[in-house]
Amino acid sequence: MITPRPASTVILLRENPAPGSVRLEIYLARRKKSMKFLGGFSAFPGGALEKQDYDSENQKRSRGLGPDEAQRLLGGDITGVEALAHLLAAIREVYEETGVLLALAESGGPPRPEIIAGWHQEIRDGKIPLVEMMKKEKLLYDTLSLKYFDHWVTPDFSPIRFSARFFLAVNPPGRSPVPCPIEFETAEWINPGKALESFETGEVKMIPPTLHCLKRLSPFGKIEELWDFFSREPLPETKSG
Repeated sequence: MITPRPASTVILLRENPAPGSVRLEIYLARRKKSMKFLGGFSAFPGGALEKQDYDSENQKRSRGLGPDEAQRLLGGDITGVEALAHLLAAIREVYEETGVLLALAESGGPPRPEIIAGWHQEIRDGKIPLVEMMKKEKLLYDTLSLKYFDHWVTPDFSPIRFSARFFLAVNPPGRSPVPCPIEFETAEWINPGKALESFETGEVKMIPPTLHCLKRLSPFGKIEELWDFFSREPLPETKSG
């Protein structure tokens, strides 16, 4: 049996300001058909944890959550270090794959746009680890911006297996995600209900974890309603799919 690799996935949220629209939207990308894992499927940005996510100096750059708080947030039998690594990996992956950086300057303000754009390609291409940028530009991971949402483990029979934690995050004002050309064919902001309709009509392919997340999100029209509801929900159970 293949041991599943820890992974993190981020569901970016926004509210569409257009009059008469269903306001809640999620950022959904279609993976390239050539990808070994889920090629041609629509999914959220994410990927496996890396060594840098566990690094103690890197974890000290988490704003608001340390290992103990992260472990309480995610629950289960993982250590605090691994729990915090999931949060850092979520921020790293969404930056690599969309250019959206969930971070703050040490002074408390948002990172300057030129910093976010200037480092993105080198980090996306794996030439420089994200932690180097965070140190040099004096940035902190905004781990408090992530809301733990779900946990899925790839079935035993899968040739590639992940234990993936799903997080919700509001897309920062003034930042537009751009799909990574290495991994994605296309991406769009779409209402969860409309995304489900696209699956039902056969326009897109999705796996059970993606579908389950969309179904949980589809009843909500505003982010505030979503936060209020899930703040009262127990920790998500681990599911296989």
